[in-house]
Amino acid sequence: MKVKKNLIILSIILFMNITNVNLQDRAPPQPNVDYPGIPCGKEHPKKEKDCTKYGTDSGMLCCYVLYNNKTRECQLMNENTAVSFGIKPKNNNFIDEEYWDCGNKSYYYNINIILFLILIFLY
Repeated sequence: MKVKKNLIILSIILFMNITNVNLQDRAPPQPNVDYPGIPCGKEHPKKEKDCTKYGTDSGMLCCYVLYNNKTRECQLMNENTAVSFGIKPKNNNFIDEEYWDCGNKSYYYNINIILFLILIFLY
């Protein structure tokens, strides 16, 4: 019974270490290499929501970027690239004190579904 208990505790500790990625040691995404450098959202964002509330429903995310020289901008990034860099709602700091936050709050699918259901019931 002790062996089973120790294995469970060991697996929990290993799982916590795997899921707790420290982005402080990682380089930030590079323009024209990791993302295309296409702007999105507001032209001069003041807060994260100025970028993260825009979306395309096409696998692309609008990311708020705060560079180490304190300039801010919104950049379009592939969702898979954001996942590979570990960009999540929290702990998005990289080397060089760069901060990234990506989001996709889009309502196109919901509107399309509602319109489709209305058309079905009208005919």
